[in-house]
Amino acid sequence: MAAEDYGFKPLPELRTFGETLAHVADVQMGLCAAAKGERKGVNAASKTTKADLSKPEDQMFVVNFNERVSFGLPKQTAFTESPTDLELAISQIPATGQTALYDGITEALNHLNTGGQDKKVLIVISDGSDNASKHTLAQVLKLATQSSAIIYTIGIYDDDAPDRNPKVLRTLANATGGISFFSGDAREPTAATARVAHDIRSQYTIGYVPSKPAQPGDYRTVRVVAKSAHQGKLTVRIRCGRRPAMKSSVA
Repeated sequence: MAAEDYGFKPLPELRTFGETLAHVADVQMGLCAAAKGERKGVNAASKTTKADLSKPEDQMFVVNFNERVSFGLPKQTAFTESPTDLELAISQIPATGQTALYDGITEALNHLNTGGQDKKVLIVISDGSDNASKHTLAQVLKLATQSSAIIYTIGIYDDDAPDRNPKVLRTLANATGGISFFSGDAREPTAATARVAHDIRSQYTIGYVPSKPAQPGDYRTVRVVAKSAHQGKLTVRIRCGRRPAMKSSVA
């Protein structure tokens, strides 16, 4: 789509969604490098993401976590439509301490459910390790399958990092219909962020009414088959299933 056809034209002082997302990954990579005493440039945010299809009504927020979980935006601001505000929140990401990944995702999913948009996406940038959470991976997966959110994960780590856990990142993405990305060079997250930005704007939503109502706690698997006489073999990527939400969520 040509830039002049965009409904939302970013100003020079305002990053697009794709550029902001690239900036998030860059900052994460920079913090990891700083924690190890290395110096690595932060440059991906300066590259224009052509797949960016941002809309002014998008609601965004940031959850930071080390051994504690905190929200990056001011307390009075649950969501923001401004990438500039988002960047300010990102700049406050803690670079020390342990990692409460599961607690961070739990808080993010619960907060995401309070948003006013029907389509909900959670982008997790991490090495997949967790050594400080009160919640377990099983609890996070249960909460994720109760939510309509799609989780995308971007693995930022060195290949020799002992605590990296790409399996966790793949599991979270696969369970919710998202994609996990792992770059051989943590300094080049732009390709992954461009794919996420494009993917978010290029999806179909299919609904159905089950013949038998699900009981609380039941897990309903979903299978979708797509056929075309002229396109050859088609691959469908969907969430594995859905679990009806309970009256109380994981807190």
